[in-house]
Amino acid sequence: MKKLLIFFCILLSMVAQGGLTIAGRQVEAIVIPHNAKDTEKLAANELRRFIRQATGADLPVFIKAQGPAIHVGATEALAANGIDTSSFEPDEFIVKGTRNAVLVAGRDYPGGPLTGLKAPFDMDCFYNSSLKLCALGSSGTLFAAYAFLEQALGIRFYWPGQLGTVVPKHTANVEIGKLKIHRKPAFKYRNIFFGAFSGADEDEVLWYKQLGLGGEAPIQLTYSFRFLEGIAKENPAFYALLNGKRHGGMGFSASEPQYCLSNPDFRQKVVEYICRYFDSHPEQRLFPLSPDEGFPRICECEQCQAQLRPQLGTNGIFSYHVWDFINEVAKGVHAKHPECSVGGLAYSRYSLLPPEIKLHPSVSVIIFRQRAFTVCPEYKKALRANIHAWAKKTHNIYFWDSYQAIWQATWQNYPVFFPDAIQDDLRFMNKKECGGEFIAAYTQPTKGQRKLIALPGMQHLDIYITSKLYWQPDLDMDKLLNEYYRLFYGPAADDMREFWETARRCWNENGTKNLTSNNGAIPQSRATLIFTAEDMSKLEDCLKSASEKAGKDTNYARRIAIIQGECHSAMEHHSQKIQFEQQSIAIPRVGNKHLRCQFTQNDGRTSNYPTYVDILYDKNNLYLRLLAFEPEMAKIKANATKDDPYNASADDCFEIFLHGSVEERMTAPYFRIDINANGAMETWKVAPGGAALDKILRNPCRVSTRRLAHRWEANLAIPITELGMPEGEIGNSFLMNIYRFRVAKGPGEISSLVPSFTTQYGEPDKLCQIIFQ
Repeated sequence: MKKLLIFFCILLSMVAQGGLTIAGRQVEAIVIPHNAKDTEKLAANELRRFIRQATGADLPVFIKAQGPAIHVGATEALAANGIDTSSFEPDEFIVKGTRNAVLVAGRDYPGGPLTGLKAPFDMDCFYNSSLKLCALGSSGTLFAAYAFLEQALGIRFYWPGQLGTVVPKHTANVEIGKLKIHRKPAFKYRNIFFGAFSGADEDEVLWYKQLGLGGEAPIQLTYSFRFLEGIAKENPAFYALLNGKRHGGMGFSASEPQYCLSNPDFRQKVVEYICRYFDSHPEQRLFPLSPDEGFPRICECEQCQAQLRPQLGTNGIFSYHVWDFINEVAKGVHAKHPECSVGGLAYSRYSLLPPEIKLHPSVSVIIFRQRAFTVCPEYKKALRANIHAWAKKTHNIYFWDSYQAIWQATWQNYPVFFPDAIQDDLRFMNKKECGGEFIAAYTQPTKGQRKLIALPGMQHLDIYITSKLYWQPDLDMDKLLNEYYRLFYGPAADDMREFWETARRCWNENGTKNLTSNNGAIPQSRATLIFTAEDMSKLEDCLKSASEKAGKDTNYARRIAIIQGECHSAMEHHSQKIQFEQQSIAIPRVGNKHLRCQFTQNDGRTSNYPTYVDILYDKNNLYLRLLAFEPEMAKIKANATKDDPYNASADDCFEIFLHGSVEERMTAPYFRIDINANGAMETWKVAPGGAALDKILRNPCRVSTRRLAHRWEANLAIPITELGMPEGEIGNSFLMNIYRFRVAKGPGEISSLVPSFTTQYGEPDKLCQIIFQ
């Protein structure tokens, strides 16, 4: 009797687990082709894994099956139903129920690892050997499998792994025979880079595909001039003329050499190099040809200088020089490889396309922008005007974005949430028929670490929304979000809805009012104007209440805890930031006792290495004495010299930021002065937002330095009007902040006159008002 009871209980539990049915008959297996591709095998295994989690049914994977089954990939059943996925567009897929099967299939890339000349930013971001999965190359069958899991079983993939996946439990049979999904992405290239594929955790790699990310081939339009050095070594005349010499060393403030891009012989050599590359790599269709980051000036020869376009402003002064080079090389390559294209990155000082250039049809462009800031009307208007101009000249348009950069500067640890900007921008991109985009969303790893998604609590929702809109730009945003709040937070859904919707309102409303842009530069504002004290208090209360309702030791609680941890610093220091922003420092005139100010760490704590500045002024000059106390004086780093001040900022140094206008702090250029213990000094003019630097070759400042037993110090006389500040008269004011960078042996430290409360420094909103007393 006891054995019978046990058998009966087991039977009941089996019935309660549920399963899948087609026309009322139980699904018995998953079927794959006898010569299944790696992505088809992975798709079958993923279906088996999640079906088991959701229903308890463990479906074996076979090559053939007699009864009802899920057929994955190019099986005989697919052909029998007249479906030929080879005619599909890249990543297109179908999920279709029939009388005896559900077909799950799409267009797949048949080859091995698919890499490019230069991936943004690592060669290892393309292929995962343990999963035998490529980041790029069509993955239609795998996308079909995840679409099946979402629609049939309600599974959602909000961030990587078990913590980020919602798997509803089904205790009754789920009928799948009527499923019908036929979908292709609105954008062919969808690359959100939140972690390297090679060596990454499988959960992170799979999340990339669960989101529907990928594309047919690498769109490697990124910094690539490094390869040109091999060509320039053949002829020194190919190097840029800098300070009267053909410069074969490092470029001016760049990490790579620079070149004479107008030289016709150099251009021909570049054409020959790219043609040899395409000869050796017939699978490739695109070659990147863009300056390396940090392109501050061009070759000084007469031909190159004639290509400057100052009338286009900071964002276009080098545009003719760079894009004429790319265009002419593309023409030469096209003559031998008409199926291929050459392209570049529209970025920084070569963002704009000069109207006199007629782009060759084979030229591709990837335009840098940050869509989060399109809530700023001025930025959005300038950006779209630039995109319209490019669209008139080429149909090969892509975009480069940086989601993680939002949390590396002013907005670090703030809940920046911009779903409306994402949808508005992707709808615009879709109308322009652009090919897609690359988005950086990763951490900057320290030595020995690898790239991971930056701030998953803050970023995952923007990434999830973006991935969905890549396929359906017009989906119902509020419906998507309400489902997310309900499924991801359970009993804490209402509080977390209020948290995210408050963050959404702050960015939309306060951002539209307070973010300012100058000539299309990335907008600037103070974080405290976007997130007021009242807003921050409400956000903190929402998280606290949500945490209490989520229960102990639940995934709901764990998710909320991660978000709390990422927001903690901003919430903790918000009131301090407001106090420091309201602070002003009155400085005395020469003839009075100097004002001495002590530096603090960037979170407001006392510095571990005492640092002071003594300040005086007269009508013409600002006088600073900087004192850096140092227990390891014998080990301070001071490589730059007065005769060769290049890269003084890499040493133990001070950086001084000066801005002449309180009212135009977010829109007008300002100045940066770097000085080390040798008295090596560089002065720079900084564009609004800090995006571009112009070195002032004739340094107007006077400096002297000395080293003592336990400190080094620098004395500066800074000409006031020459660096854009008002004359030294009582009541006049300017903005300033000073940073000490300690890199001597032992723990490094950044300290400052006014704390920035972030890992970033030197931004206009981190400068303090200085008043002439």
